[in-house]
Amino acid sequence: PIARRPKRSAPTSAGPNRTGGWRRACFSANATGVTGDIADIGRGLAAAAAACAASVVACRLTMAAALTDAPNLARKAHKAPTPTGGGLGAAVGVGVGMALLPLAGPAPGLAAALALGAALMALGLLDDLVSPPASLKFAAIAALSLIFAIWGARVDAIGLLDAGTIPLGAAQWSWPDRTLALPALLAIAGTALWLFTLTNAVHFMDGANGLAM
Repeated sequence: PIARRPKRSAPTSAGPNRTGGWRRACFSANATGVTGDIADIGRGLAAAAAACAASVVACRLTMAAALTDAPNLARKAHKAPTPTGGGLGAAVGVGVGMALLPLAGPAPGLAAALALGAALMALGLLDDLVSPPASLKFAAIAALSLIFAIWGARVDAIGLLDAGTIPLGAAQWSWPDRTLALPALLAIAGTALWLFTLTNAVHFMDGANGLAM
């Protein structure tokens, strides 16, 4: 008698021969990832467009107000009355862009950062309009920096070395993360000093009016 080859049973839905199902699943996962990337790009472009539009509107309003700055201080680079207040347009644009950050995901500390930026923007506009005493501006910037470091956000740790691995033949050499945790007082003082220094560095360069717009 001639032996007959047994009939191969049909693969089940979960069997390894159902490569078509796996392919469809992989394609679906890739399509989902691409769709998510396109959505992220769209949100980013929308936020950028909103920030640019807000900046243009703020600049136009500032120009319509005809704010000018007289060359009455040695640090001022202009020799004739020059339009001022252009920093308002830049600040408004940045603020709108930051306010839309939650569209891309959680943004912890955003409210505190926006509040600090608004306060510094108001102080800068006041400086453009009435030029308050340097001691008042110094105290205001120091207070705002300290308040933000205490109740907003601060640098609590400094990363010294990232974890890594180096292959050494058949063996390997690995090391963990190295992070330096800062005491609370040092973290607050360091963050406040950084904000204060950066803000004043920008303020000291504010002698060339008319460049922002």
